Amino acid sequence: MTTRTNAKKASPAKKAAPAKKASPAKKAAAKKASPAKKAAPAKKAALARRAPARKAAGKGPRVPMGEADLFRVRARKRVPFEFVLDELDELAPETRPMFGCLAVYTGERIVMILRERPSAPHDNGVWLATTADHHASLRAEFPSLRSITVLGDGVTGWQILPAEADDFEESVLRACALVRRGDPRIGKVPAARRPRRPRS
Repeated sequence: MTTRTNAKKASPAKKAAPAKKASPAKKAAAKKASPAKKAAPAKKAALARRAPARKAAGKGPRVPMGEADLFRVRARKRVPFEFVLDELDELAPETRPMFGCLAVYTGERIVMILRERPSAPHDNGVWLATTADHHASLRAEFPSLRSITVLGDGVTGWQILPAEADDFEESVLRACALVRRGDPRIGKVPAARRPRRPRS
């Protein structure tokens, strides 16, 4: 006699539950969140690029100065007609910038201005600090002496030994000799600046 098995037939595997569709609101939130995640590496890269620039700007750690940096001196501007200062060396001349040129002082007196500029080159040379009273006597010694056109029309108190003159260097050397001897015709004491009036 055949025996029947009471074993229950295995039930077929349960079907996977269908995935729930995300709501439109969740999809929009996911889209907004994804660029932020992508932007994170880009932000790190940007910060890494900025780091060297911040250090260069002085925000990074200070580097101790070397001995060479302590004694480094800026290159000075070239002095026009520098031989003038050599000729007046015994008077310990001082120089100050003036009108884009270089004024030469001996003591409290301004004696000359050295000019060598690309603008108005005809007025390049050595300007002598003098007055109209001395023009005639000085011109007798310096034939190339004339008025300075950039200072205005007509006769100017200051006179120039122009660099374009054939006897320029010879004339300047003689003018320096007059200054060394204290010739009163060359040199002026600048007028003291008037005090400014207080604003009302």
